[in-house]
Amino acid sequence: MKGSHPTAVLVKRFSLVAAAASFLLSAAGVAQAGDCRNVKFHFHNEMSSKIKVRGIEIDGNEGTWTEDISNQEINTNGHYTTNGRTLNKLDSGKTPGYMTVNYDKWDSANAQWLTDRSKKFDDRTECSDNKTYHFKMQ
Repeated sequence: MKGSHPTAVLVKRFSLVAAAASFLLSAAGVAQAGDCRNVKFHFHNEMSSKIKVRGIEIDGNEGTWTEDISNQEINTNGHYTTNGRTLNKLDSGKTPGYMTVNYDKWDSANAQWLTDRSKKFDDRTECSDNKTYHFKMQ
């Protein structure tokens, strides 16, 4: 770079440093968003009877698992929102393949719970930190 203008030398050096830093970040995986954090699940029971939500099976970008909802009972036309949680198998910026709500439905005519019901939600949106997923139970 003999005889080069000092500004041109600095620009070339900066470009090389920026390229090297970019390569190292991408190779190390630092650019990935990581686990989706503080995610909440909101349920609206539009069924003709009360339900108990047991869990949500989620197909994430790192496998399938079930988030426990602990048999949360929701009356007809009632709402329930979980506390925020970290989704260890779904990265922020990724879209779940599906979410299936597992629940029991009250059969008032026979005074018993109809168990092992499920409703699959295929049309899911991208996960981001502080997101609330909404499930209309119909």
